[in-house]
Amino acid sequence: AQHHQQQHNLVHNQVSSSQMRIQGPASVAAPMNLALLGGGSAHTAAGVSASGLQSLRDHADRMMQQQRADAKNKEELVNQLKLKQAELQRLSTSLASQTGRNSELEAKLKQGDARTQELAQKMAQLTSLHDVLLESVHKSKRELEENKEAAAALDALAKGQDNAIQDLLGKYEALVAEKSRLAAHFEEVDARAKEARMQLAQATDREKALQADLDKSRDEVTDLGKQMEQMHSREANLESK
Repeated sequence: AQHHQQQHNLVHNQVSSSQMRIQGPASVAAPMNLALLGGGSAHTAAGVSASGLQSLRDHADRMMQQQRADAKNKEELVNQLKLKQAELQRLSTSLASQTGRNSELEAKLKQGDARTQELAQKMAQLTSLHDVLLESVHKSKRELEENKEAAAALDALAKGQDNAIQDLLGKYEALVAEKSRLAAHFEEVDARAKEARMQLAQATDREKALQADLDKSRDEVTDLGKQMEQMHSREANLESK
């Protein structure tokens, strides 16, 4: 706005100076023309002077109108440039915020992947232990069936083995329940990881869209800058005239 006011004052001063230059010599030129005409009539000399003065005034009016139009166009360009700069700042802030959210999502995704890997390892260990216990149960059952036909002296041993089998069965059922719980937890963690990946993909798309808008706004600001340079060049040409 200050630059526009300076340009307006400069144009006003130039026009006032031009009017003074036009009116000054004209007021002096009339008697001089009369003197130079010698035998010519005063009416003819005054007509020539008035015609030249009007021509200069018309030229000055055209210059003032052109400068006013250029000033108005320049003001519009300045306003557009301010709007684009504000939009550029908004897009830059939004891009920085989106980049921060993307970093948080990536960190959460890494944590989810690590937790998933840990649960997969625990499930593998439980599966291995489950197989060992199951084989031990089967072996104990076979030994019990073989010992049923044994003598009464082996009855106490059979009862002890039966208790051991029951204990092993209890442990086996507990392991099956734990395995089911871990499997459900694993599915939940895997679902959250998939959701996090989807959110990251969406956030990446939004970041690309914001980057495209930012590049477009920068191009528009560059175009406006070129238009401002052209306007300055036109003003310089008008001032030189």
